[in-house]
Amino acid sequence: MKFNSYFVALRHEEPHFTGKVSLGGTSLAATFTRVDPDLYTAHFKQQITLHHHQFLSLANRGIPGDVLLPVLSKYNKRKMRKIAHILKDNPDPAPERMVSLLLEVERFLEAQRIIDFFGIPHQEMLDLLIQSELRNELKVIETVPLLVTSRESFQRLRTNLKEWLETKREKSTRAVPLAHLESHLKIPSSSLLFRYLLFPEIQAGTFRILEEQIAFPRQGLSEKEKENIRLIEEEVQRQRKVVFSIDDLLHTSGLSYPTINSALWYLLNDDQVVRLNEKDFVFKADLVKIINRLKKYKRNQGDIIDIAAFREITALTRRAIIPLLEYMDARQITARMGDRRRILLTV
Repeated sequence: MKFNSYFVALRHEEPHFTGKVSLGGTSLAATFTRVDPDLYTAHFKQQITLHHHQFLSLANRGIPGDVLLPVLSKYNKRKMRKIAHILKDNPDPAPERMVSLLLEVERFLEAQRIIDFFGIPHQEMLDLLIQSELRNELKVIETVPLLVTSRESFQRLRTNLKEWLETKREKSTRAVPLAHLESHLKIPSSSLLFRYLLFPEIQAGTFRILEEQIAFPRQGLSEKEKENIRLIEEEVQRQRKVVFSIDDLLHTSGLSYPTINSALWYLLNDDQVVRLNEKDFVFKADLVKIINRLKKYKRNQGDIIDIAAFREITALTRRAIIPLLEYMDARQITARMGDRRRILLTV
């Protein structure tokens, strides 16, 4: 794997300098910055591949250097000093030992990135890290790519997650943006570690992820809440709006925005309503009927359907058809082909 910067053991009188680096028969420009006595970072304009203990020298001066580690992240000064101490105290660590040491600096490490640097096969590194996990030194999150975290960091994150969830339950929270938990744990919600942490709780039914929201189940509804849901269902049927929005219900139901919003969150969490986009909803039973009509159409008339034919089999307006088709395109129920759709459903 290629990197822009590497930690290099090097003796030089200047704390910061630019020079040419000889690598075999190649000469490359690099900027050197002292991190610790006899330890520099070498930054190259382009990403290059170097290996553990690879020899390099400063062109025209013959000053030797020893490549120790790629710079894996944008480290602050405190982390830079910590890595300097790690490299000083562990001049020739085994690859799995270096992973454990780096987890003292980073909560989460993509070990895959240093496999090529140490010249070790993926399976061998995985076997070594699993042995480290059995000694409670770290936690393997994913095997391909190879992702790890420290045991202490993992337990701390699990504890923080459970405390956060308990606080939300005590407050009878219905839903909260996923970004709030992301900010609390200080982990990107797109990361594997974030999903790995949440997976057991989702499997246990503690909450569900719905449209970038964490939705908590309700133990039961009050009579008033049940009545509000009944009114919404009746209003949708009365207006014959298969696809509806909160604004639609506000104009005709006489219910307030918080009441409608709360009822819809319950119906979403209970899998009775499907959210098509930011504003449009459909009852799942109605969506299932539409999908079944598409299957019948494909069986009898082929897998290509246009807007007019879709309107004919569903009796919906264009206002309802567009968000429905966009939703089905996104979920590979249909595939857009200009003004027509290919029905991807199995019949």
